[in-house]
Amino acid sequence: MIADLPVEHLPPGTSAGASFGIKKTWLAIRGSTVEQVAAAIGVTGGREAGWDEGVEAAAGDRVFVSPPAGGWIFVVNAGCRFDGSSVASLSGLLGTEVQYFGNHRVSDYAEWALAVDERLLRHVYCSETSESCEETGTPTPVEIELGFSATEPGGKWADQDDVMRVAADWSIDPNALSVIASSPCRGLVGHLT
Repeated sequence: MIADLPVEHLPPGTSAGASFGIKKTWLAIRGSTVEQVAAAIGVTGGREAGWDEGVEAAAGDRVFVSPPAGGWIFVVNAGCRFDGSSVASLSGLLGTEVQYFGNHRVSDYAEWALAVDERLLRHVYCSETSESCEETGTPTPVEIELGFSATEPGGKWADQDDVMRVAADWSIDPNALSVIASSPCRGLVGHLT
């Protein structure tokens, strides 16, 4: 029974990520390197940074390309350039699975995308501000469980909590990164070209 209890901390000295998620945009990229991801998305003026510094810097106009954590690299504050087609292109360029997530409660914005082998498998975009909600691809099991539907009249639109649930199901909920082992290497803070 003890082995089934949730882990709420890591052994002393274990490198871990830093939590983020609400009012953020990010990419989750499976099994790549910081350098490959930074080059693929066009990071300029990059300098090394740890998790805490990188996540804090990404609150402004910069992006943070994280060290690998749980098999994923995160690009925090990636929202200014990514949508479904660009996530698919990045997946093809890196030859791996790429996911995009974004949310902002004030503007009722929620978005997620999943691409593998340059194919966009799923994309959801909802914004009360623009009064639109669009979806591409077949809903995944977690979306069906959430009762989400962008196209059915009276259907439930996505919100920030839905974004976090989808992220947790597809890869990692970034709110949990502080208890997920991370590579001891440093990430990269810079600007997108």
